[in-house]
Amino acid sequence: MLGRLWRQRASGALLLRREAAKKIVYVRDGTVYHVKSNLVGECLGHMLVHEHLISESDCEASIAQMKRSRKQQGEVLVAMGALTERNLAFALGLQLETKLFDTFAWPQGAFRFNSSAPLPKAERVLDLEGAA
Repeated sequence: MLGRLWRQRASGALLLRREAAKKIVYVRDGTVYHVKSNLVGECLGHMLVHEHLISESDCEASIAQMKRSRKQQGEVLVAMGALTERNLAFALGLQLETKLFDTFAWPQGAFRFNSSAPLPKAERVLDLEGAA
């Protein structure tokens, strides 16, 4: 499906579902640029702990601060001094790749493409061409 969207230079949102997992892959001109996921393990804080870039206590403190400030977790972690801007950029790219590439291991699932879905602002773009 992603190959077809790339060849068509399509724009829109691709909803992917497998059991309780849901992901929305946003595509602009055939290129994936943003992915949303409902999987807790793909949240930024969990990925940063897994990559040993922050501690579990930093993760918990940042979540509490996020709730109070309504800021994104990466921004909070940088402000706390728990993470550098460079490590945040690395982690956001890794998070996007993980959310997308995880779906290739799904043995089955369902999808629906919506070409009229509103496209969110690009937070981080994959450094891959659609064909790759």
